[in-house]
Amino acid sequence: MRWTLESFLHLGVYRMVMLADGTASEWNQARYLNAAVLSRHLIETLAGWYRILDQIHVTLLPKKEIRQIYVLVMKALFGRKDGDPALPEATNVLTCISRLEAAYPPIRNVYNQLSEFAHPNSDGHWTFGSLDEKGVLTLTEMGRDDGLRGLVLGAAGCLHFAVQFLEGYDLNIRGPLETLEREFGNEVAAWPGDPSITWQRA
Repeated sequence: MRWTLESFLHLGVYRMVMLADGTASEWNQARYLNAAVLSRHLIETLAGWYRILDQIHVTLLPKKEIRQIYVLVMKALFGRKDGDPALPEATNVLTCISRLEAAYPPIRNVYNQLSEFAHPNSDGHWTFGSLDEKGVLTLTEMGRDDGLRGLVLGAAGCLHFAVQFLEGYDLNIRGPLETLEREFGNEVAAWPGDPSITWQRA
């Protein structure tokens, strides 16, 4: 059980490092739109982490819901949106963002503004061009900063939260999970709770 959760966390660390590295690289090459998209994904990854760790710590561990913890983590690891019948349905990322927002309210504004650049909306278009007083459109290959700097830095601040979440895991979750494993063993079929509750699709 603990191995499953720690695998999820290790994969998340690698993903966040890659996203942050990509964001910095794209920004340094003045490819601002790419940096916006990558930093937005960084927030989404952190939000996915928070949803799992918060639910385990606040709701499931106090009730010794080892089966529910396992199902929650397996759905996070293997969830998909393409309807593959062999795998669980992924949780909508906005659900994760909302849960993170409850703890860190400013994150929603940063995420929403980055989304305006990431989508083909006004900001997403005009980062590549400008109009002069005569209405002449000038295009730029790389795009313009256009206020993105603060948003990208705000997203990069999520790495600080990631460190906090890992510390919270070590302090509040790892030990109790080990205790549950000693109490109930490693066989899922022997765990308490409704055996029909599974991470796989029906």
